Amino acid sequence: MFVLIGAGGHSKVVKDILIAGGHRVLGFLDDNRSETSFCGLPVLGKIKDLPTLIDSEDSLSFIITIGDNKKRKHMADELNQYPIRFGTAVHPQSFIGDNVHIGEGSVIMPFAVINADTFIGSHCIINSHAVVEHDCIVDSFVHLSPQSTLTGSVKAGEGVHFGASSCIIPGKQVGCWSIIGAGSTVIRDIPAFSTAVGSPAKIIKALEDGRT
Repeated sequence: MFVLIGAGGHSKVVKDILIAGGHRVLGFLDDNRSETSFCGLPVLGKIKDLPTLIDSEDSLSFIITIGDNKKRKHMADELNQYPIRFGTAVHPQSFIGDNVHIGEGSVIMPFAVINADTFIGSHCIINSHAVVEHDCIVDSFVHLSPQSTLTGSVKAGEGVHFGASSCIIPGKQVGCWSIIGAGSTVIRDIPAFSTAVGSPAKIIKALEDGRT
């Protein structure tokens, strides 16, 4: 049985994925909602209510359903103080190849493809029709937007956001917390904390340490 942390647009999709996979969703936790229900399910309280919820249910799994990578990481760090178990949401109409690792809290959406010998870190989002080819390494808190493609042996650092329909050619590396614009084609390595757009992708913003 699952509880979703965050009640917004992304959580609607995750709820549907879990139900399609035969799981029960108990409801949502969200610090910013005053309603008692969302998307047909109860809002169970705020993050501070986690201990009471854990005590009342023995077999809960949690998923952070926040689309923004940095906010999702911040929430994961906050939740480290609680003895909770993170689950995964894998849509039954996705394809997962042989020897694929999917980390805790990650979400695999409908028609996504993850091919053989690929590593997906924790709290990632592999969106609808995204493709992660063989031998890729995708670190935690990465988001592959719809129809984005990582070809073979690509490495994506923590927190990278790949825009819709972006494509990374084989063997390239994208450094942590970079942003690849929608429709961009990456043909060379992208350093950490960069924003790259276009085809071929060119860096339009680079930060040495990720500070804004």
